[in-house]
Amino acid sequence: MKTIQKIYDIIFKLVEGVAVVFMWGMVCIVAYSVFMRYVLHNAPRWGDELALLCMVWFGFLSAAVALKEDRHIRINFWGMFLSKKMHKGLELIVHGIGLVALLVFFKYSVHLVGLAGMTKMTGSRLPLSYLYMAEPVGIGMLIVAMIGRIGDIIANR
Repeated sequence: MKTIQKIYDIIFKLVEGVAVVFMWGMVCIVAYSVFMRYVLHNAPRWGDELALLCMVWFGFLSAAVALKEDRHIRINFWGMFLSKKMHKGLELIVHGIGLVALLVFFKYSVHLVGLAGMTKMTGSRLPLSYLYMAEPVGIGMLIVAMIGRIGDIIANR
């Protein structure tokens, strides 16, 4: 069980590292685009598209990391009134519903990537599927993180 936890932690450290790369990529691309547009009056065609691509990938990957670390915003109203056992049961129900929703989202996100096909983005000429691929990858990582959270709740961690 400890080896599974180590692998789980390593995977999410890698995901967090990739998310940081996308965030810094977005910052650098936007800074470059602003400089080119307003100082040199020669904006790159690809700047907005690549910044959007980085932002979408960063958003999905960082959501998975936040779920793994239990850092999502929530209102814990019932925790004050329920016993620990009842609260744990409620947490399991909520996370179970979230897992089912993520599985449905995953199914349709894969379909969405297929619809994007080989359509190209207009400025960068990259396949549009690169942008849409962030959804099934991010949701897949969210599913892994949700299963991990359910395991943590069951194990009282």
